[in-house]
Amino acid sequence: MKKLQINKDHRALIESVIRESSKFKGNEELIELFCEAIYKKSYLLIDAIRDMSRLRRHLQMICDGCMEHIIKEKQKFDETRIYKQIEQNAKLKDEIVSVKKKSPLDEKELIEQEIERHRINEQIVNLKEEIQKSEKYDATDGLIDPIEFCPQKRVSEHTIEKLIKLIKIIDEQHPTKKYYDIFYARYVKKLNQVEIAHELKISQVELSKRFVELIKLVKDNT
Repeated sequence: MKKLQINKDHRALIESVIRESSKFKGNEELIELFCEAIYKKSYLLIDAIRDMSRLRRHLQMICDGCMEHIIKEKQKFDETRIYKQIEQNAKLKDEIVSVKKKSPLDEKELIEQEIERHRINEQIVNLKEEIQKSEKYDATDGLIDPIEFCPQKRVSEHTIEKLIKLIKIIDEQHPTKKYYDIFYARYVKKLNQVEIAHELKISQVELSKRFVELIKLVKDNT
């Protein structure tokens, strides 16, 4: 619940009236509720009455009614909370007595249930571990160099020149990807993935991604 904003001078006046009340003793923790309730009922009077003694008398009457109402509501709340606690304690006591009165067959059943509960807990733990492992797994870790999928065919010089020009265009469109450097290192210098990744200062996973991207871009543009 949003706290009511009360003018500093008005609050000081209301608080002084509250502290003078005989109902305040023993209910000091309710002062915020007292202040807000009294202010809601008196803010029009506070703005209208300039005679402080008269205003204080009005506030005292309002104060008594508000404080009495809040104290009664708190008592009801406390009584309800205590009653619920007694009910819970009684229920717990009945459950304990019920368990103690179980026959040997019931005790055996309880043991089996406990074993089953532990087994289920272990499965849950194992499942959580598998999920954590899967979250850390990068699907690109298992990518194989795309060259291994390409059949060994003899192609014309014209086709090769056309392919190189296309890769250069793609490289210019994506300068940060270093597609041409990757192509040149793999197919001309015949370096493996470890060597290419080291030369280009990128991870092998990132290199595999770029291989696949390059092949797709070439296919899309041919």
